[in-house]
This record gives sequence, C-alpha cells and structure tokens, in this order.
Amino acid sequence: MRATFAVKALRDAVGSVGGIVTSKVKDTLRCVKIAAGSVVSLSATDSEVSIVRTLSGEIARPGEVLMEHSKLAAILREVTSESITIDCVDGIAHIAAGFAKFKLQTKDPSGFPPSPVFDADSYWTVAASLMASVVKRCVFYDDKPSRMATNGIAFDFEGNMLNAVTTDSRALVVVPCEAKMHGTCDPLISVLLPKALKLIGSILDDATPVDIHCTPNSMKLRIGDTVISAQSLEGMFPKWRRVYPEQMSHEFAVVPSVLASTIKQAMITTSEESKTIMFHFGGGKLTLASSAADIGESSVEMPITFDGEMTVRLDPSYLVRCLALCDSPSAMLGLIDPDSPVRVTTDDGLRYIQMPCSVE
Repeated sequence: MRATFAVKALRDAVGSVGGIVTSKVKDTLRCVKIAAGSVVSLSATDSEVSIVRTLSGEIARPGEVLMEHSKLAAILREVTSESITIDCVDGIAHIAAGFAKFKLQTKDPSGFPPSPVFDADSYWTVAASLMASVVKRCVFYDDKPSRMATNGIAFDFEGNMLNAVTTDSRALVVVPCEAKMHGTCDPLISVLLPKALKLIGSILDDATPVDIHCTPNSMKLRIGDTVISAQSLEGMFPKWRRVYPEQMSHEFAVVPSVLASTIKQAMITTSEESKTIMFHFGGGKLTLASSAADIGESSVEMPITFDGEMTVRLDPSYLVRCLALCDSPSAMLGLIDPDSPVRVTTDDGLRYIQMPCSVE
C-alpha cells in the first residue's frame, strides 16, 4: 500500500478510532488497520466494539497495513507538514512527512477482524443533539466490570421513540428522545456497553445525525463517515417501566444547583459507615440531617414549595450525580411516600428515580 493523506485528516481519523484501542489487549488489537482500495478506511477494535472511518487520500498503490496505534498517533501529533505519505513494503511502513521520515514495523492485517459495515434497510435516526444528551446522562455507572445486561445502557426502541435507560439496584436514569424510523423496525431492546456509548460521544458533532440498527445480539451505528459495531450485553435488562412511577403524590420545583449545594453541605458529616442523609420535607422547607460517630453532625435547610410532611433516607452521592446532569435551570422533585422512589424530571428530557435506603 502507498497513499498520501492530509495530516490533519489522518490525525483526526486516527484519534477517533483510537478511542477503543488500549495497551491491555493482544498485539493485533493494539493496532489500527489502514485499507486503501476504492476508498481509504481506518479501523480499530477491541473484539467487543469495532469502529471504521472512511477518509480521503491519494492512493498510489492499493493494499492494507496494520500499524501500532500509539506510534502512528505520536507521529501525527508531532509532525508539522501538511501532508504525509505511507508506503508499506515487506512488513515496513515508510512514513514521510516533510523533512521527517520514519520506519515502523507492521503486522499481518489478514488476521484482523472485519471492519463493520452499515448496510441495513431498516433503522432509526436520532438527532446529534439528542444522542449527545443520551451519552452525557447514561454513562452514569461506567465503573462496573460485569458484562451482564444490568451494567449496560438499554436502547429501548418503539415506533419513533427511543428510551435510553441505565440503572443499578438503587437508581435509574431514563432519557427519552425522538427516533425517526426508516423501513419496518420491530420494538426492540438492545443493551450497549458503556465504553461503546463513550466512543459514540467522542465522535459526535453538532450536525450529523446517528443512524442505529439493532439486533438482539449487536448494534451498529453510522455517524457520517464512521460506523461503529458493538456486541450487546448478556442477559435480560430489568423491566424498567414496572419500577418507574408515572404519577407522584407530591411534586414541586427545585433549582438543581441549589439543591446539589445543600446536599453537599450535609454530606460533610457523612462517612463510609454512615453515608445516608435524612431528607425531611415539611413546613415549606427541606431539612437535610446527617451524622457520623467519628465526625459530627449537620443540619442544613433550603426553602421549597411543599407544605406536606415526609421524611426519606437517601444516599446523597447518587442524587448529587443526577443533579449534575440537569441542564435546565429548574427540575421537578417528586415524592410518593418514604418507601417509594424519589423522582427528578426536567423539561429537556431527564427522568431519574432513586430508591430510599432502608432504616436500620
């Protein structure tokens, strides 16, 4: 293979596919594949998530090459010329960029997994701004190593609607958004790996919509000149509609930043052994009380438009994380009773519930 590229275009492409490459996998998966034929494509995979991006290039000799991502990225980061030529001969990539010249060992591309292809006739399209909201709000529990479905993000499609859902045993986030259906698509739930959603977020722009094709075992996404394929997580995702309360007994407006600040003040006197806070709603105010034997105690108040009386024990760290996802200046806080979920909703689509902690 011999081809010449604009440095900026190749740098951007290497950067976008490199989001899935890590140094912890076997040799071939630490590489990116450049394939030059009728078009030039750049691909990478970690065996669970794959990505391919097409780009323009001047092809002098078609072919394929497998190069270590970190070395190619370092070259592109440091060279100052506007163009770069890669000429691969007998397992060596001869790279020329202005006055800089490099020789890199390459690997056999024949054993590299096939690049994903988006060729579906039936799929959904989601606007870039809505997908950005899904990414921001659903990469919520990204530190869980298990490959079970409960640790992923469910893309729950029905008609022209997508509900993106993530949960654990204590809290649940739902992000509803419009999804234009092309062809005939049956209602389907596909559970995405958090790292795949992060990768999608890293290549989103403000204008390019996201096309999504789902099967029970995988999901393919097309964003302009980029295609991503990801395996679905194993098992059944929880039936989230059964636990999500549509009707609340009490609901009132709060300013997310103010509530978050109040909670953080009360968290000062919590500890690992005593990390819950008592939320007492009553008399037109919310009182947060916490205590820890080896630290002390606190009581912090803020005004609310709620005249009832209720006390709920919550893990404050979850609620603070939720409030950080609120882009709206106002949110609605909903209550049912001390043993039912607390709900936070916003006008721009955030739906969140948190289960109360049991009283010991």
